[in-house]
Amino acid sequence: LIDRRLVRSRPQRNARAAFTLVELLVVLGIIGIVYARKGQRDLAANPHHDGKGMVTAGLVCSIIGVVLCTLQLLFWAGYLLVILVLAILGDPTVT
Repeated sequence: LIDRRLVRSRPQRNARAAFTLVELLVVLGIIGIVYARKGQRDLAANPHHDGKGMVTAGLVCSIIGVVLCTLQLLFWAGYLLVILVLAILGDPTVT
């Protein structure tokens, strides 16, 4: 016989934590875009400074991060909406 205390259970997933992480990544991406734009303006005002490639890379990475996180957020929101609609339509006792 198996002792149930020795069997590991699956860890519980926290959807709120995952959603908060996605929101945080979107906010950090927006902050990255703002700072990259500020860096571009600073470099335009001071052409003798270098770092244009780093500013461009930061801007591109921030934009890609915001787009991917937004797509992920929309996907999971749509998924939850479909599950909710199917749960409501599938149960005739819900009014």
